[in-house]
Amino acid sequence: MTMEEDEKHRGPLGMVAEFAITVVVALGLAMVLRTFVFEVYEVPTGSMLETIQEGDRLVGEKITYHFDAPSEATS
Repeated sequence: MTMEEDEKHRGPLGMVAEFAITVVVALGLAMVLRTFVFEVYEVPTGSMLETIQEGDRLVGEKITYHFDAPSEATS
């Protein structure tokens, strides 16, 4: 059965259900990623004006801290 024939047999209710499942899976995946993998932060002040501007958005990853504790910088 080709894809076009499958869509004809499924009907409008089946297509709506498939769309709803796709949306729910996408939202669930986005929530899991935002909770455990990365977070988006907005720079509130100009403390790093030479490199990062006030209002810039940064993406920070969270995976590293699940495997290793933060350490002090030694320079």
